Formats: sequence, C-alpha cells, structure tokens
Amino acid sequence: GNADCGVFGGWPYLAYQYIMRAGGLETWEDYWYCSGLGGAPGTCEVCPAPGFNTSLCGPPIPYCNMSQSCVFKLNKSKFVSGFKVNTWKAISENETVIADQLMQIGPLSVALDAELLQFYHGGVFSTHFCSKTKLDHAVLLVGFGVEKGLFETKDYWTVKNSWGHKWGESGYFRIKRGDGMCGINTAVTTGVLGA
Repeated sequence: GNADCGVFGGWPYLAYQYIMRAGGLETWEDYWYCSGLGGAPGTCEVCPAPGFNTSLCGPPIPYCNMSQSCVFKLNKSKFVSGFKVNTWKAISENETVIADQLMQIGPLSVALDAELLQFYHGGVFSTHFCSKTKLDHAVLLVGFGVEKGLFETKDYWTVKNSWGHKWGESGYFRIKRGDGMCGINTAVTTGVLGA
C-alpha cells in the first residue's frame, strides 16, 4: 500500500531502495532538489516517473517539463565515486535511542504529520492538534537541545525542512522532543553506506 511518488511524495525507505537500484547519487550541484512550480531556482515542473501509481500517489500535475524530470536529469556518470547505499535500517521509536543514534550516525530521516507546520514561524513547535499516525512529510533530523525559559525548559529536536530557507528558522524548525510530537519518532530511518 506504499508508493514512491518521487517529488510528489513517498516513504524514505522506498527512496533508499531506489538509490540502491540506481547504484548511487549525484552531488547537490549536479542534481539539486526542486519543489513546486514557478521556474525560480529550487522550483520545478517535474513529470511523473515511469510506473507512477495514480491510485496511491494521486493525479500528477497537468503540465510538466520533461527536462526537469528524474528520467532526463539522472546521469550515472556523475555519481559520487565510491559512494553507495548498501541497505537501510529503521531506528527505534524510543527518543533517547534516536538521540543516541543521531550522535553516532549523523542526520536521520524522519516522517511526521506536517499539516500545521505550514503556519510555523519560529520557536519550539508543540501542539495537541497533530496526529502521531497520519504521517505526510519526510524531513531530516539534525540535532536536539533544550530551550531554557523563565519558568520552564523545553526539550526539542532540530529538523531541516525542504520548504526553502525563507520558511521557519532559515529552513529549519524545532519541535518538542520526548513524547512523539506529530509522530516524529515513528518512522526514523537511515541509509547504510558502503563503497
């Protein structure tokens, strides 16, 4: 019941599997991430990949530019030499274990319910109105910390989003850590690299 819909969304573990099949990755300079319409740097009008599943991914956009699409842009001769994703692994839902793995491995892929994140501007995001099971956005967990206030302290995760540097805190956001806010602890994964 899960589909990899490319720039239209999908599960991180399916992205790892795609990278494994493709045999590698290009650098950011050669194959940058794009999102949305408009033609400005960082935006795109990507066509769905062959085999795009409309019943699981939804309808593709009505207009697309094949020259900005994965099939056209992928150039295996530009793959980073010696870099390969051999497999992937899931990380525990325990947030203490997640913090430990973040320190040992580095940034981790996480998914969460991001419906209310569109209204985020700054601070530690915390709400009672997000789901811990309806995950709809994959982001990169990059750190954690504690915000000390006058009357309370707030444990938080630092997360890199994909909505551009003008969103949130220069493209990042902080979200409450310790109780699985918006399901951030339920789909934590990492790629296992090799040569």
